[in-house]
Amino acid sequence: MAASKDTKSPMPSKNKSSDASFELAELFTNSASALALWGQDGRLMQFNDHFRELYQGRKFQVAAGSKLSEADAALKSRVISFPGKSQGNLLLPDRRKSGKPSIIDIQLDDGSWWIVTARRTTSGQVMNSIFNVTGIKQNELEAQRLAQRNAQMAVAISAMDSGVVITNPNMPDNPIVFVNPAFVPPPNISRDNLLGKPFQILFQNREDRSALKHLLKDVKRQKLARAVLPRFANGGSPTWHELRLNPVLGDNGRVNYYLGIQTDVTVSKQSELELQIRMSQQSAIAELGHRALAGADLEELFDDAVRMVAAAWNAKYVSIEELAGNGGRLRLIAGTGWNKSQLGKFETRISRTSILSRVLTSGNTETVRRSAAEAGRNKGLAGAKKLRQSVVAAISGREMPYGILAVHGGAELKHGPDDINFLESMAYVLGVAVERALSEEAIRESEYRFELAVKGSNDGIWDWDIKRDRTYISARWKTMIGFDEKSRFDNMEAWIDNIHSEDQELFRSALKSHLSGEAPYFICEHRMLHHDGTYRWMLARGLAVRDTAGKATRIAGSLSDINENKHTEHQLLKDALHDSLTGLPNRALFTDRVTQAISRTMRNSDFLFAVMFLDFDRFKMVNDSLGHSYGDQMLIEISYRLRDCVREIDTVARLGGDEFAILLEDIDAEDEAEEVARRINKLLGGPFRLADKDIVSNASIGIAFSSLGYSHPEEMIRDADIAMYQAKSQGRARHIVFDKGMHVLAVTQLEIETDLRQAIENDEFLLYYQPVMNAENEKISGFEALIRWQHPRRGFVPPGDFIAIAEETKLIIPIGRWVIREAAKQARIWQRAFPKQELNVSVNIAPQQFTDPNLIDDIRDALAETKLPGQRLKVEITESAIMENPHEVTQRLNQIREMGVQLHVDDFGTGYSSLSHLHRFPIDALKVDRSFVISMGESDENMEIVRTIIALAHNLKLKTVAEGVETRGALEQLKKLGCDFAQGYFFSRPLEVSDATKFISKNT
Repeated sequence: MAASKDTKSPMPSKNKSSDASFELAELFTNSASALALWGQDGRLMQFNDHFRELYQGRKFQVAAGSKLSEADAALKSRVISFPGKSQGNLLLPDRRKSGKPSIIDIQLDDGSWWIVTARRTTSGQVMNSIFNVTGIKQNELEAQRLAQRNAQMAVAISAMDSGVVITNPNMPDNPIVFVNPAFVPPPNISRDNLLGKPFQILFQNREDRSALKHLLKDVKRQKLARAVLPRFANGGSPTWHELRLNPVLGDNGRVNYYLGIQTDVTVSKQSELELQIRMSQQSAIAELGHRALAGADLEELFDDAVRMVAAAWNAKYVSIEELAGNGGRLRLIAGTGWNKSQLGKFETRISRTSILSRVLTSGNTETVRRSAAEAGRNKGLAGAKKLRQSVVAAISGREMPYGILAVHGGAELKHGPDDINFLESMAYVLGVAVERALSEEAIRESEYRFELAVKGSNDGIWDWDIKRDRTYISARWKTMIGFDEKSRFDNMEAWIDNIHSEDQELFRSALKSHLSGEAPYFICEHRMLHHDGTYRWMLARGLAVRDTAGKATRIAGSLSDINENKHTEHQLLKDALHDSLTGLPNRALFTDRVTQAISRTMRNSDFLFAVMFLDFDRFKMVNDSLGHSYGDQMLIEISYRLRDCVREIDTVARLGGDEFAILLEDIDAEDEAEEVARRINKLLGGPFRLADKDIVSNASIGIAFSSLGYSHPEEMIRDADIAMYQAKSQGRARHIVFDKGMHVLAVTQLEIETDLRQAIENDEFLLYYQPVMNAENEKISGFEALIRWQHPRRGFVPPGDFIAIAEETKLIIPIGRWVIREAAKQARIWQRAFPKQELNVSVNIAPQQFTDPNLIDDIRDALAETKLPGQRLKVEITESAIMENPHEVTQRLNQIREMGVQLHVDDFGTGYSSLSHLHRFPIDALKVDRSFVISMGESDENMEIVRTIIALAHNLKLKTVAEGVETRGALEQLKKLGCDFAQGYFFSRPLEVSDATKFISKNT
C-alpha cells in the first residue's frame, strides 16, 4: 500500500500498521455489504465474499489484481435502472467531486436495489461499499400502493348512493370521523357539523333513543347492529332510513372502527304503515259490525265509531248527525273535538240545494272545500270551528237515510280511496245498527247491509270469537274459493283444513305469534283449496281485540285473492334471474349458486367444485357481418351445446354478450373440469349454420377450483375470468387453470394501466430511433420511431410490458397521437440540421388508432404544426389492420396519401393476406417480418418466403424493408434478393435523439 502524501501525519509504526491491517481485514470479513479496495494502479487489493457474489455467473472473475474498469463495466451490464439518462462510472469516484464519495442508486437484473458508494482515500486508493436496499425499496413501493388504494377507497365511498358513516370506538364517546355526501343527518344538524361529534348525536327523538338502546347492546357484543330511524325533510314529510353498523376488526381482534351504511327505506316503511292503517280499518269495520249485529247500545256504538274514524283518519273532528224533525235539520249526537254541551243540541238546517241534501238523497259520499271566508260564514257544524274541509258519508237504512258520518279538518285532509271506502263502510255498519234497533226485520236486513259494506273493499271479511271458537265468514270470502253462501266454516280449524298442507304450519305460527303479542298484526300468504280442486294464493290479515289483561279474545280481518299477483311475482323473479334470450341463469342467479357451493365447502372440506368462464371466438365477426339476429341464433345454439356437455346438477349461465359461465358441482378431481373443457371445444368444433354459411367457433376457457379456498363468489368468478384471458392470449380453443400468480399479474397490469394514464399527463414517454439503411449502398435513409417509457418508480419499462395494455384500454390512441407529433417535430429538426440528407421518419399506427376517426386530423395537425413535408413521414400499419375492413381501410389510406405521407405494411407475412389484394391499396412498401429474416440462413422455407415477398412486391411496384438484420451474412443475402432497405442490430440498436444525431453525422 502506498504511503500517504500528507506530510502533517506521522508514518505509522509497523505495529500500528499491522493493527490497522487486522482491523481492515476484520471489517471486510464481518461487513453485511459488498466491499472492495482498489490500488492506485486500478487493481483489486482486497474484497469480501459479498462483492464476489455480485459477479456470479458473469464472465468477469473477482480476484486479486482484477482491473477496476472491467469490474465497473461488468457491474453496469447488470443494471436495468439507473439515475439520469446515461450511465457513468459506478465504482470510480467522480473527479469533479474531489474528496467526496459518489453515491448512486441502481437496480440489477434480478430486481434487487443497491446503493453504490465510491470514494478515493488520501493515499489515492479507491474504496467501494455496495449496500442491498431491496427491502427498503419494496417497503416504499408498498407504502405508495397502500396510500393509492386508500385514496381510491375514499373516492369510491364518497361516490356511493348510500350514506356512509365511520366512528372510532377507541376514543371517548365513539366520535364520528367520516360521513360521505349521501349521508342524511338528523334534523337541524348539517352533515359537516357531525364530524368529531359523539355517535349518539344521530339519535334525537324518542324512537331514536329506543333504537340506540338496542344498537348499543349489539355494539357491545361486537355484532352487526341495525336500526330504522325517521328523518324529517324541510317540508315536514318524514323519510325513513335504515342504519346498519358493522364492527371492523384489526389484526389483534379488537374493533378498529365501526362502519355504518345508511339506506333509504321510506317506500317500504310507508307501505308498512299503510298496511297497518288498512289492517286497523278492516279490524274496526269487523269489530263495529259484530257489535252492531250483537245488538250493542247505539249511543256506545256511535261514540266508538267516531273514535275509530278519528284514529284511522288521524283527524281531530269527526261527527255523527241524525235527521231531526221532519228531516229538515241535522242534530249532532256523537263526535270528537266538540264540546259535550253541544251533543244533542246543535242543529244544522238542510236546504234543498245544499251538499248535505245531496248526500242524504243520493247516498254518495262528497267532499266539501271552503275558503277561509266561506268557513267563517258557515252556519253549520263546520262553521262553529271555522273548518275548511269536510268529507260527508250518508248513514242510511234499507229504504231511508238516518243521518251522516263526517270527518272535518281546518286545512286539507289527507285521504285516499281506501279511507273513503272505510268511512262508507263504517257509515253502512251504523245504518245497519240503527235499522236493527228499530225492528226485528232490521236485524235480519242488517246482515245484508253489512255484506254490502264489506263487498266494497273487494276482500272477504272474517271474525273469530276465540273463547267460543266461532267464526263469521262473509259471502265474498266463500266466493273467492268457489263456495256458495250456504257453505259453512264454523270454526278456525274448518278454515285451516282448507289450507295447503305445506302452508298450514306457517298459518298457525303467524296466527299464534300475533295472538301472543309477538307480532303487531296477523298476516299470512298461503294457498287455499278452491272448489274446483286447484289451489289459489290468498293473503289473510287480521288484528286482535284484547281484554284489560292484554289477552286476545277476538280477531277480525280480511282475506284477499293474490293468486294473479303471485304468478306475476314468480314470473318477474324468473325473469330477474334468467337470461331472456337463452333462458339460462343470469349473473345474479349464477353468483347465488356459487355462494351456496362455497357454503358447502365450508361445511365439508372434501366437497370440490369448479367455476369455468368462457368467451367465444368469431362472435363479434358474426354480429358485424351477418347482423345481431344471427348473433342471437348463434348464442342460443351455443347454450344448447353447453348444456349437452354438463350434468343435471351443474349450472350453465350467460353472463352477458358472448360470455358464459359453468358451475361444476361435487367433482371428484380437477381433471374432470378439464375434460369438460375439452368436450366443450370438441362440440363447438362442429359448424354453426347461419345465413347459409358454416361458422366455426371455439371457446377460450378459464377454470378456477374451490380448493384455493374462496369465501366470496365474486373472487372465484373473477379468477376464472383472469384465467380465460390467459387462455385467449395463448391462442384459440384452449383452457387454462387459474393459479395465484395470474392474479398478481392482473393486478400488475391494472397498476400499469393506472400509471399509463398518469404517464400521458406527466410526459414520461420518449422516442428512440432505429436507423433504416439503403440495403445496396448501406447509407442511412431514415429512422423508425420507437416509444420508450421511463417510469418514475419502475425505471425503464419495455414496450412489450405496456403496449398490449395500452391497446386493450385504447390508451394507445392518445399515446400514438403524441408519437406522431413528437416524431414529426424531430424529423423537422434533422431536416434543418442536415438539409442535404433526405431523411424519413416512420411511425407505427396500432389497429385501434387506425380506426380512430381523429387519426387523419392528428397527422394533418402534426405536419402543419412542425411544417414537415408529408413525404418525410412514413406511416406503418399492420397487415391484419389493413385486411380487417378493406373498403373503409382504402378510404382512410387514400386520405393519408393525399397529404404526401408514405404508407408501409408492417410485419408482412404474418397476417395470411394475399399480395393479389394489396394492389388495391395505396401503399408504398412492405416490411418483411423479422422472424423470416433472422432465420433465413437456418431455414430454406423462410428464405423462399423472403424471396417471394420481395419479388412479388417489386412486381407490384412496391419497395421492401427487411427487419431484424443482425449479421453481415443476412445483409448480403438480402442484397442478392434485391431488398431495398434494411434495419436491425447489425446497423444499430434504437438510439436516443443525441446518439441518433451523431449517427447521421457519421453516415453523412
